[in-house]
Amino acid sequence: MSHSVEIRPMIAEDISPLVEIAEATGVFRPLEIEVLAELLDDYLSALANEEQHQCQSLLVGEELAGFVYYAPTPMTEATWYLYWIVVDATRQRHGFGKLLLGHVEESIRQHGGKTLVIETSMLPTYQATRQFYLKNGYTFAGEIPNYYADGDGMGIFYKSLECS
Repeated sequence: MSHSVEIRPMIAEDISPLVEIAEATGVFRPLEIEVLAELLDDYLSALANEEQHQCQSLLVGEELAGFVYYAPTPMTEATWYLYWIVVDATRQRHGFGKLLLGHVEESIRQHGGKTLVIETSMLPTYQATRQFYLKNGYTFAGEIPNYYADGDGMGIFYKSLECS
């Protein structure tokens, strides 16, 4: 990471480039990209901010390089949910994902959160993603088979943020 690195709240001008970054990773289906674009638009509404949703953009130098989107889990006391973590495909495996995840964990602690839950696909194309979570101290809680589609289960990971 030789360039300056900044994590800051997402702004409206980030939406299109962030959607393009997610699409360029090649792992998300067209429907997921469509939902992401809507989610980022909605994030800037008052409702999202009232519910403590957080969307942070990663900048490397002057360039957008990724983002995270997370929020408190409804009907829980201190559990949060990571909806999206994306790093530009050309910048993966350089520590930026770990940096973003650490930022999320610290932010959640500051908001009184105690647990972070993450779900991801069990398809082979998500193997590196699942290894990333394990490498960063997350526990694999289990799988719901055929959750996203036939043959595409959902893997559930979690981490206690109280003692890390």
